[in-house]
Amino acid sequence: MASLAKAVESGSNKDGRIEIFYIGLDVVLYHNWQLAPNGYWIGENPLGPSKPAKVKQIAVGQNEDGRIEVFYIGLDDVVYHNWQLAPNGNWIGEFFWDRRSKQRRSRSPWVKTRTDASKFSTLA
Repeated sequence: MASLAKAVESGSNKDGRIEIFYIGLDVVLYHNWQLAPNGYWIGENPLGPSKPAKVKQIAVGQNEDGRIEVFYIGLDDVVYHNWQLAPNGNWIGEFFWDRRSKQRRSRSPWVKTRTDASKFSTLA
């Protein structure tokens, strides 16, 4: 069965497995990942571990230690993020990107990549 999406982003787990993130037609943020590098895919899952996030836009980056981090704009125009607890690991859950204001609003998240091949996440 093919998944339909409004937007797609991808990231690489530290162990080499690809993980894709996409906004479904129901505006839920989903992800799907390879079971092994160059291997089969697990299948569509809402990005968790809590209730499914409903989003407008997404951006994906990788932290220095190899953890994937996803930034997204919710239907309320607030910027959120979710990240792996450890490289190749489970997800922490939805958090406001800017905990001080808890209402950081944006129209387009983006993730910057350093030119020296080490990556980090940032948001405009």
